[in-house]
Amino acid sequence: MRSSWKYVLFVLVLSLFFAACSMLGSADKYTLSAGDINPSFGALDKENMLGEVVYSQINEPQYDGYIKTVAKLNCLCQLSESYARSSKILLRTSVAGALVSGDNSARVSKIVGNKPMGQWSDDELFAVAARLVGAAGSSVSDKQQYATTVENLDRLLISLKKAIMSIPQLTFTGTRLSEDIELLPSAKKTTATYEISRALINLNSISTKAPEIIQELEKLAGAFTLAARS
Repeated sequence: MRSSWKYVLFVLVLSLFFAACSMLGSADKYTLSAGDINPSFGALDKENMLGEVVYSQINEPQYDGYIKTVAKLNCLCQLSESYARSSKILLRTSVAGALVSGDNSARVSKIVGNKPMGQWSDDELFAVAARLVGAAGSSVSDKQQYATTVENLDRLLISLKKAIMSIPQLTFTGTRLSEDIELLPSAKKTTATYEISRALINLNSISTKAPEIIQELEKLAGAFTLAARS
């Protein structure tokens, strides 16, 4: 019954979102960067993988604060996802280097058989990395990079776990704000409808994918912790 209610709410929000898109006019627009979530996160997006996370403000404190809060949560989720991807690339590169630098084929075949690296699952990658990455032969700079990656992953994990705990209250607040849009001046209604609808859609998406992102960040943190300490 609860799932049916959520589906009906989601469909309603989606309808409002597309209706507002068709009428959206000018508004004060702002762009978020990784550093806007937390100043220490600025260095995590060196290649600007986030692109532009844009939100609008309508000069209504309740709405503006809510819209920015959800935009920052969405930005954090995207940053966590992109950093997990780049960390996994680093892990694959490190595993490949370990395979080239030593005779580890027997140890690896026990885990993945004869499959080439391109066909390994994430769990197989993490298992091989636990055996090889950071072992004798890794340079000091490599281990420093692994340690820094662990610190970044841990900071993202703490922030994301804390942030997703706020989703139920944010969803409740967004639903209430959407019901009060009719009380706003006419010139602000369209942008408010668009932004609140988009916020609720993003919250629904984040609540679905954030647990998977957290799980991946934890596995990566574990793999790089072993690598840094070996």
